[in-house]
Amino acid sequence: MNTTGTYESVNTFESSLESNTKDSDTFIWYSTQIFTPTQRIIFFSVFLILGLFGVFANGLTIFVIMKNKELKKSPFNILLVSLCISDFLSASNSSIQSYSLLWSLRAYTGPEFFCKLSHSVRVWTEYVTVQHILIFSIVRLYAMKCPMRVKRVFTPSMATITAAVIWLEVFLTAAIFRYKFPTVYPVQPDAEYSGCIAVPLEWKEALKLHKFTVPFMFFLPMSGIIGCAVYLAVTIYRMRHCDIPRTPSPDRIRNENKAILQVSLIVLSFILGYLGNAVNRVLVSLPIYYTIPLVSRSWFTFTCYLLLRLSECLNPVFYSLGSDTLMKATKQLFSKKKLAPVGGRNKKLQSSYNISGAVSRARKSAT
Repeated sequence: MNTTGTYESVNTFESSLESNTKDSDTFIWYSTQIFTPTQRIIFFSVFLILGLFGVFANGLTIFVIMKNKELKKSPFNILLVSLCISDFLSASNSSIQSYSLLWSLRAYTGPEFFCKLSHSVRVWTEYVTVQHILIFSIVRLYAMKCPMRVKRVFTPSMATITAAVIWLEVFLTAAIFRYKFPTVYPVQPDAEYSGCIAVPLEWKEALKLHKFTVPFMFFLPMSGIIGCAVYLAVTIYRMRHCDIPRTPSPDRIRNENKAILQVSLIVLSFILGYLGNAVNRVLVSLPIYYTIPLVSRSWFTFTCYLLLRLSECLNPVFYSLGSDTLMKATKQLFSKKKLAPVGGRNKKLQSSYNISGAVSRARKSAT
């Protein structure tokens, strides 16, 4: 059996829809031979830096939110922590996936456990991230339409349950099978090469499963995110330009702007990282795609993966930029000067001092 095409076609960051034909060996959509040894070292160094930054930034965001009593009570921040956990795991797993793209796992000699775990974690975090972003978009849209009702419906308990259901649902319907199917093939001590791929006997069943799960786990939520983003933009425009004029308080306008900014940055980062991924998933299932030169196809796949890694790094930065409270809590963590707790007792005391001072000044002016 000729396994060259199999090795080259499945050892990438997405191996679920490599081919739409019965003879997948003849359809090679990615090759590691496009890179020179110097390019491999440079790109791997870039991926390593991005992975380390992603681990640090997402870990820091989780720590800041969980340490602050006020921040961790917010339903939105609960989902934010869950999303950061997904990005943290994905960034931790990125070095193995980067090695796959640059050198290919044909030369994989590590334990089979890490082979299976890497595939499983990658798919798990991808689908979890997509569904979290969808929930973010729906909640923000609901908050814009029904600002008073959303506080009663979307409680911290509801946010926790939602996050737990997403993680469990993706694990049972996708991640667990990615742990089952991949293996080191061929499993022979004297083999010159071995690959972290699905063995041929199981690959057909795995492909059938992925063709069923990918539209529901990836494309459907992504379509919902884009739809919510468009509807949210139209709703905001109508509220501020077309509806009956209203005079909201400056605080409410500022809070609305911050909420809009945060969800916009999150969706923007998601589109940056996953739009190319989605396009690539569709293209590799079309026979006409293979009329494009292999070098062009390989560089397109590689660029999509690079944007995905960049998105993981931008997410925690965008979270802080879209939230004054989270930004202040992060600065407070690194500040040498002890600041008042975010939303804490000192803030209330300061308010009472201000009120007392105002009353005192009023009495003096009256006398």
